[in-house]
Amino acid sequence: MSNNVYRHKLVVEISSERSILPRLYIDERSGKIRLVINENLLEYDCLFNIFSYSLCVAYLFYADEKYFDPGLFERSLRNNLFSQFIEDLVLFGRIKELAKFHVKYILYKRLYDLMQKFRDIDLFRVISYRYLNEDSQRIYNIDLLIKKSLEMSYEDQYIDKEIISRILNKYRDLQTDFLIRIRIEWSKVVSSMNRLSNVLEKSINPMINILREIRFREDLKWSPPRPETLIILYEGSVLKGVRIPGRAKKEGPRGLVEKFLGSISSAKIKTYRENDKEYRVVEKRYLDITSVKWFFSAPVIELLRRVGVRLYTDPLERLSNDYYFSIKLREIGLKTPRTLFLDPWNYVLVRDYVDGVNIAEYISSDISERDLGGVCVLLGDQLSLLHSKDICLGDANPRNFIVVSRNDSKEVYYIDLEQAGICKENTAKTWDLSTFVYFMYLMKGFKKDRAIKKCFRYLLNSYAEKYSSEEIIHKIDDPLFFSIFVSGTSLIFSPIASASIYKAYSLLSEVKKEILEK
Repeated sequence: MSNNVYRHKLVVEISSERSILPRLYIDERSGKIRLVINENLLEYDCLFNIFSYSLCVAYLFYADEKYFDPGLFERSLRNNLFSQFIEDLVLFGRIKELAKFHVKYILYKRLYDLMQKFRDIDLFRVISYRYLNEDSQRIYNIDLLIKKSLEMSYEDQYIDKEIISRILNKYRDLQTDFLIRIRIEWSKVVSSMNRLSNVLEKSINPMINILREIRFREDLKWSPPRPETLIILYEGSVLKGVRIPGRAKKEGPRGLVEKFLGSISSAKIKTYRENDKEYRVVEKRYLDITSVKWFFSAPVIELLRRVGVRLYTDPLERLSNDYYFSIKLREIGLKTPRTLFLDPWNYVLVRDYVDGVNIAEYISSDISERDLGGVCVLLGDQLSLLHSKDICLGDANPRNFIVVSRNDSKEVYYIDLEQAGICKENTAKTWDLSTFVYFMYLMKGFKKDRAIKKCFRYLLNSYAEKYSSEEIIHKIDDPLFFSIFVSGTSLIFSPIASASIYKAYSLLSEVKKEILEK
């Protein structure tokens, strides 16, 4: 039996005769190959993957026009391919206005999975190449059927936020976000079991053995792109399973509390070399063991929610917030690092490294009164701008404000925006201001009491001038916030830290009184 078969000689025929397996016929002289598939087997594979969808893709690309049934592919989309696509849409749902999928993504992802699963079968590789690179009538018709099923315009090539919203709403009753997320996480747990099942399937699946006999004479020197390359982000690239090579950067000497805060951060600075040049990026893993702090704080987060402050424990929500608000803050004129890669399947984000010092370190260093006032006034102006746009940070830890010196000017970069959100109520805005001072004292304690007092006076006076809301100022020393913060930090820090937090509370009351008496 000849294994040298031209691509254009392969023909798939559909038969109504009863047959347990497809039949393969090869004419050695002409090189023509016929794959005859029972119509019931084909339907079962297209709808239920009884042969891993392998028969269905062969049919889609090689069936003669008289056998091609558009209705079968539409049923396959609704009952099979869309379920996997919806799993991906759920992961991007919170940033849907910043992401779009090429219409070919839905089918190509299945083709790519087949290529990875059965690497020794030429057919899937050739079909994948054809689908992405050829401009045939059959491929055009396949894409038209996908667009029709998604209720897209035939001229459009990308599935944008309106279509994503419509799909998620349409299928919400069938598959809730929770169940989809459970299935995604479970697939990671059983990945080793899947590899074992793949080995068994290659050995015992008769359909795979049949398709393995189909060989193509052309030497296809083509590296198939990952399906994620068909997802376009407003900023950065989508990569599944991204891991930045290199070593983690060690930070300099810090205080005990700052060391602890750094140790539980999900962000790690990575340094690596490429083409004799050194690069630094920040890799954040939102499901890393270091993110456990948000799960420990869950009772406190629930209490905050009841008083109007929403914080997040879900790693996908935190990743989405970080990506979304880093862009939104930049749109209103603030500085944020650029996102390089996004991997929502594994809850990973890689961004530019910002070379500067956090604001707690900055005001604690040997700087002039002018420099201290300039940065703290700038931060007050920027927080007032954020709150005027109904955006709250949620986590106003001074470590999340990086001061960068550029010539004679100073800039403040906002990082780690995983707790940022839209806030209509003043309670969440007050929480930003109060916790900034609480965290500052928690990090620097009594050693930098004078610098902290000066900074916060500059900050709050600037804030009050730009964003006038007496309700916010009135509540900055709310005893409820003090109690919640003490409760939350006592779960992570020593109860001794309560003395520093009480000092912060006294400062809030003092500065509040000064401003309201003006």
